[in-house]
Amino acid sequence: LGSLTYIIEGFYTAVLADPRLLENVLCLLPSMEDRHIRSLLRLFVGPFIKNCPRELFDRMLAPVLPNIFNLLLERLDAGYSRMQQRNSGVNTGTSEKDEIISD
Repeated sequence: LGSLTYIIEGFYTAVLADPRLLENVLCLLPSMEDRHIRSLLRLFVGPFIKNCPRELFDRMLAPVLPNIFNLLLERLDAGYSRMQQRNSGVNTGTSEKDEIISD
């Protein structure tokens, strides 16, 4: 889909005419794995933003980008929280393995 933004001149007008096209691409974003989100960002969202005509920014990007950014922020926050939880046991000086061995 991202390559369509380069090739087809009427891509953005088609999306404006039927917003469900864009909604269908992004509707499953919250349930996607992180690796799939990265691919979608790289292969579709990036080219979609880069090739969007300036006069359509408000109508095309303004409704979509806040939702994407909020989702990305939630995912990053959740990922950092998991990392902090995993690393919190490292700083205590006693690991789970050490506790098992001492028993």
